[in-house]
Amino acid sequence: MPFPSLMTLDVNFQDPRLFQNSLELFPKHSPDIRRLFIRVYRYEDRFVKIERSSSYMRRWQNLLSVECPHVALDMYNIIHLSRMPTLTQLNFMLSPTLSAPDSPLIFSNLYELTLHSGLLEQTLCILSQTRLPVITHFTTWVGNYPSRKDLSSCLVSLLTSNPGHTIESLRLYHFSEFPDNVVRSETLPLGFEDMRPCMGFSNLRHMELVIVCNVDLTDSHILTLPSAWPKLEHLLINEDLGWNTTGGITPGGLVRLLQTCPLLNWIVLRLDTRGYTEAPANLGLTLPSDISLNVLDSIIEEESVPVVATFFCHISAACSESDFDLCAWSTASETMMGLPNMKVYAERWKYVRDEVYDAHGWSSDSDCSDVLLI
Repeated sequence: MPFPSLMTLDVNFQDPRLFQNSLELFPKHSPDIRRLFIRVYRYEDRFVKIERSSSYMRRWQNLLSVECPHVALDMYNIIHLSRMPTLTQLNFMLSPTLSAPDSPLIFSNLYELTLHSGLLEQTLCILSQTRLPVITHFTTWVGNYPSRKDLSSCLVSLLTSNPGHTIESLRLYHFSEFPDNVVRSETLPLGFEDMRPCMGFSNLRHMELVIVCNVDLTDSHILTLPSAWPKLEHLLINEDLGWNTTGGITPGGLVRLLQTCPLLNWIVLRLDTRGYTEAPANLGLTLPSDISLNVLDSIIEEESVPVVATFFCHISAACSESDFDLCAWSTASETMMGLPNMKVYAERWKYVRDEVYDAHGWSSDSDCSDVLLI
């Protein structure tokens, strides 16, 4: 049945082969689709390739939004979309056989781009020949175990593709399990030099990195990176996996970070409390209306627990009950399950959290009481 006035097509199915012929018919009967959503709920495969996708998508000329994270677009498709001045949102899968285009792809009005790929090299391939002059949100999901060099190269390519540095949200995710043949403790950790290209994004508000790699960033590193991001609101590094190193930001460094980035309200970093024996009486902070802190797999020694609790009491003093969250050993608990003394450190952080709540008279059944899951 024709739907000539249909402008939004939202398709959800389990097996794309069952819907393939129907997709081919839509451009003929619905020639003015503006928003296209194709989702595949098929749990045995992370991605599913829909054959001949370009044969129908290339017949739509006024698309505003394309969201098909399970659809592997070929280069004909991508070139067609890049020439569409109406397109502002694009979310798709990179084909494993994709090669770089012969000439640059210019997405003149694209504001949001999400790429899904099995290999980070595929993302590099498309970014090397793509221009994104006005993009504000960039997200990439990768399935392989990317090297630190590939990660840095990806950031450099993204920076080159966005010469106006308009990106406000930068997210890089790894979505598969850590390879069985890789011992995480023996891999080279992600360091400052690997992330240095991020400093080119001067308008960054949201930085989120989840990669199967140890992280080794210290006070000076963590304070140097956000110094280029005066508008930063969210800083999340390896929320699902932890850092698995002795690095991290110190309590004093955390205070300076909050002073450097006055809008920062969501922080996921490892905290280094080694040798922390005295908390200053006045931190001199003016915090945002709400703040959430996740200190991941932070080690905390028994003698530091009372002082760290006092420190966070000071941090939370400027927040109301519903505006302050503190958690540790939670979002990455399954990944961290085998780490030495996990339960000991989790119990100590629970004590810190409880001390903060008690100091403010917050009840254990308040909205923010379940942020620490141990």
